[in-house]
Amino acid sequence: MQRYRDAITYNCDRCGKLTAEVDGYWATPDKGEFLCPDCYAGLAPTIEDADGSKTTGSYLVPEVYSPCSEHKVKVLIACEFSGVARDAFAKVGYDAWSCDLLPSEKSGNHIQDDVRKHLEHGWDLMIAFPPCTYLASSAARWFRGREQEQQEALEFVLLLMNADIPRIAVENPVGVISTHIRKPDQIIQPWMFGHGETKATCLWLKNLPQLKPTIIVGGRIPRVHYESPSPDRWRKRSRTYSGIAEAMAEQWTIVECIQKQGG
Repeated sequence: MQRYRDAITYNCDRCGKLTAEVDGYWATPDKGEFLCPDCYAGLAPTIEDADGSKTTGSYLVPEVYSPCSEHKVKVLIACEFSGVARDAFAKVGYDAWSCDLLPSEKSGNHIQDDVRKHLEHGWDLMIAFPPCTYLASSAARWFRGREQEQQEALEFVLLLMNADIPRIAVENPVGVISTHIRKPDQIIQPWMFGHGETKATCLWLKNLPQLKPTIIVGGRIPRVHYESPSPDRWRKRSRTYSGIAEAMAEQWTIVECIQKQGG
């Protein structure tokens, strides 16, 4: 991600907001776009020069904040075996590691172990995907007789939330975390991030901003809910959507870099 400090005007055809000036607005360098703060549509940057003239284009000289030059941000992706979120953070230049009891489905930095043994290794940011078997409302009909398992699952979530890591996001479906621990800071859907599906996903955040939608698309099919029965159905249901992982990597690592460089 790159940060531009020039005075910028933009025009958004989607939401009708005509112009606004933005100082230090974030843009995605490979797309050369800004995001409208009202509807998140991509916007062509326009520079207002000292003489008052305006030029639309991509000649802006950016200050590069990512990856951090003085400190390579360490990111822990807890309870992930797919490598989707880990690879999204690694792609933007961070020292990202996944950790799970299972081996990683993809090659990359992976710790195959109980994540509780690795929470104090100097991480700057943790994204956690604790198992939802005894937590999700969709499995409520199976809760009876499994009170002990559910209590242990809740204690694990609380442990992750309270880890001594500066910035934390805990992800889980709608379920008992909201009633037994606290309500989520945000609920997102795949269709906000380029996937035409529904799967309400809760985020509990510590020192992180809420995710902004990146690509709002049509399609509201609950594909995960209708996943055909199979031995690996649980694997398919638990994988992170790539669009959501990329949004986390792009939006949350920016926060880290500014903090590390005093911006």
